[in-house]
Amino acid sequence: LAYYFRVKPWLRKEIDERLRRNIPLDLNPQRTIGVPIRRSDKCRRHAIEGSAPGEMECPPLEEYLKKVKEFLEFDPRIENVIVTSEDKSACDEFLEVLR
Repeated sequence: LAYYFRVKPWLRKEIDERLRRNIPLDLNPQRTIGVPIRRSDKCRRHAIEGSAPGEMECPPLEEYLKKVKEFLEFDPRIENVIVTSEDKSACDEFLEVLR
């Protein structure tokens, strides 16, 4: 049994508009890596009321940064790193760790 998600036209339009506002037109996907940081209810010992206990120990942001640096040494042609998370504070903290 296969299931796939069909985005309603109004939502597709909204997503496209947000992507256009936030991603440069000249971004080269072959010189870009993505870093998805999973936080919130995925991590053990979270403080989200009414949520199931977390599934795993989430690594510190320094560990993500270490791996990004290792990858950049492996492929120095990378020009862009896109950090995503369902938890805005994770992205903000990642940027702080970079500084």
